[in-house]
Amino acid sequence: MNNSLQPRIRKAGRSCSSGFSLIELMVAILITMVVTAGAIAVFGNMRSTFSNQDRLSQLQDSQRLVLTVLGTTVQSAGYYVAPLTKTAATALPRSSENSDGSVFPVGTGIVGTAGSGANLSDVLNVRYQSLAGDSLMNCQGVANTAAGTTKTWANTFGVNASNQLTCQVDGGTAVPMIDNVYSMTVRYLVKSDATSMYAYKTATEVASASEWGNVYGTEVTIKFVDTTNPGAPSALATDIVQNINLMNKS
Repeated sequence: MNNSLQPRIRKAGRSCSSGFSLIELMVAILITMVVTAGAIAVFGNMRSTFSNQDRLSQLQDSQRLVLTVLGTTVQSAGYYVAPLTKTAATALPRSSENSDGSVFPVGTGIVGTAGSGANLSDVLNVRYQSLAGDSLMNCQGVANTAAGTTKTWANTFGVNASNQLTCQVDGGTAVPMIDNVYSMTVRYLVKSDATSMYAYKTATEVASASEWGNVYGTEVTIKFVDTTNPGAPSALATDIVQNINLMNKS
């Protein structure tokens, strides 16, 4: 009797210890792959969103910096110390040649050239005086600290081949200020001696008419690089336009 029951017991034991079938394993693997693919897709979307937000934040920071640096510098164009005892002609004589080949005429604080930089960017030159201890700085953030002295700053803005807005002081090294700048275009608000009417003109138009002394403001247009577009740099569709009035002109 014991012998006849023994095979049945062994058979039951084999049945209880059997694993998953091949179909069950394939279904489990398929479910795992679907879940993993979903997780990867969610991670990719989150990473893309974060990258876009980071690029947007950097662009906004660059735009604010452009507006601040250009606005503060250009507003001061033509300023000179002790206007009650000096004239613009004596305080701001004709300058030597700037890095772009332009020259400040007598008594003027702003001059430029058109389309000579990267991506046909304009070059903008601004000069003004600073008395030791005042809050007026050059475009690189340096103030006049020599006691009892008056310093004339000559600031040059341009765009280099690396798509950087640069600042050059007194003909020195051009220092990169802001990245991802595609181009800069400048127009000048000129008051006509004949009609007293105001009109925006390019640097070429102002120079040809010798009207640098009649410039009352600027319109600066900055194009930024589209960092989402791979390959060769291209410009964003939206420009940043800033109108800046010269404080010493009314």
